[in-house]
Order: sequence, then C-alpha cells, then structure tokens
Amino acid sequence: MSSKLLSYSSTQMGVFGRFVELLNLYKRQSKNIPQQVSTLIGRLRDAEQTVYAVAGKRFEGLRVLEIGPGQKLRQTRFFARRNDVTAIDIDELVQSPNLGSYWRMLRANGMTRVFKTAARRWLGIDAAYEAEMTKQLGTPTPTKLDVRRMDAAAMTFDEQTFDLVYSYSVFEHLPDSAGVLRDIVRVLRPGGVAYISLHLYTSDNGCHDARIFSGQRKNLPLWSHLRAAHAPNVRPNSYLNKLRIAEWMKLFETQMPGTLFRRLKYGEKRLLPEIAKLRAAGELEGYENDELLTTDFVAVWRKPDEPRGDDALREA
Repeated sequence: MSSKLLSYSSTQMGVFGRFVELLNLYKRQSKNIPQQVSTLIGRLRDAEQTVYAVAGKRFEGLRVLEIGPGQKLRQTRFFARRNDVTAIDIDELVQSPNLGSYWRMLRANGMTRVFKTAARRWLGIDAAYEAEMTKQLGTPTPTKLDVRRMDAAAMTFDEQTFDLVYSYSVFEHLPDSAGVLRDIVRVLRPGGVAYISLHLYTSDNGCHDARIFSGQRKNLPLWSHLRAAHAPNVRPNSYLNKLRIAEWMKLFETQMPGTLFRRLKYGEKRLLPEIAKLRAAGELEGYENDELLTTDFVAVWRKPDEPRGDDALREA
C-alpha cells in the first residue's frame, strides 16, 4: 500500500461491522435509483457550469483527469461522453468482471472490496444505475475507460498534461492532501482548472458511517462524531483526515493561491433549530454554524496563464 494514500478497505471494523456496513450500503444504493441518478447528473452539470464561469472552458473536447473515481466510475462515464478522460485510483478498479480482474482486486484491495463490488454487480445495482443514466441523458455512457492504478500524490504524468482535474468526495480520505494538490498544479496546463468537491468532516454525516446514509441511524443522533457522549458509537467506513473548513482554505490558498470556494448546504432550515438546541445544552462548542451546515466544500482554481514573451521580459 502507498505510504501516502490509503485504500478504502484499509479501515478495520471487524467481520460483523463490515456485514452491517454492507447491508446498509445495499439499502442505500438500491433505493430510488432514478432519484439518485437525477441528483448525480444535476451535481455534475453544476460543476460544468462552475468551470465555465471560472475559466470560460466548456466541458467538451478537454484532456481531463479524475482523481479517485471509485469502483462505480459514474462521474468518469458522464464526463467521458464528450472529453478525453483518464481516471486514477489507489484501488484496483474492475471494468470487465472476470476471475482475473477480481483476483487483481483481491490482491490490491482485499476481500471486502471484492465482495462489495461483486455483490453490487450480481444484485443488478450497477446495471440498473447505468441504464437509468442512459435514459436520463438520452445517450449511452462509455463502457471502456482509461482507468489506472496510481497514487495521486506521486502521479507519473508529464507536466502540463491536462486541461481539467476534478475530484468528488475523495480529499477527505487523503492523508497527504497537500502533496496531491502540488501534483495537480504540476500536471495542469496553464489556464487549466482544478475542481475539487470534498465531503466536510464537520457536517452531520461527515463521519461516513454507512448507517446514516441508509437511514438506519437510531443510535446516532445529529453530529454524533462531534459529541463526546455519542462519538464511541460511530463507525467510519473509511479513513478520514478530519480537516475543518479553515484548514482546507489555508491548504488550498498555500498550494493554489486565488482558489474560489463554495459551500453546499442541504437541510439548513431543518438543522438550524437543532443546532440551537444542542448549543443550549452546551454541545457543539467550538464549531461555527457554517461548518456544521456545509456538507460539500468545493474548491475551484484556474492555473495562471504563462506570460507571453514580452510580458516575461518586463517581469525580468
């Protein structure tokens, strides 16, 4: 395993814990697939519009890199319809299920990942999701993609290879986020854009306990992981670096000066009164409402253009 990045399956939670997690994830992933697809497509189209607003680049005909697509490759398939996309992940990703590919996954990622991926395919969840994407988009998504196993903190691509680098819900799992950002700057072309959306740890579901995502949170009240009395009951399903908004902003500004930030908040009207109740009870001290309510924290950066010859002479 890389010393910088950790596989999703590196978190130890025991056989029973993994079984419960798998059950909850199945409930979540098989529920209301049309709505899941609609939400995903809306989020990705919003990203396209954001990139255009920041850099004037349309999401078409670009050389694109995705960091951490995961086994389902859903974002990759969406963007690869109109772009040349390469995706990298620390895990072994399976596109054509066969004994050889599952054996490679077993050696690289462990039995938990193999079982989850195989079960999802055998139960028809992946096929149903892809069919729904085709239905809603009106065109099929690519089935064969350029996917490579690679550490994002030590990428082997040449400098200035990509017009766009994007990542969804990955950076919260990185032990060396600064190293990954440095390499993104290196592989981006001048004028290229980095679009990074991460799942904020201080959000209600930022602990990544699968029971919360599947609606099975009876013993997990709001912001359980930030409350001393309930934190021992939380079971994260993967490594989390636990960085907060101020830390993320400092990190991006150091590596990518001039980064623009967006805070995506869901259920704010419902959650604000709950925050007030907890504060009245002396809980959640030290956490601003902004970081408690922000679920997805988005950073967008445009790499400066290289100075033209006459500009370079004036700067010298």
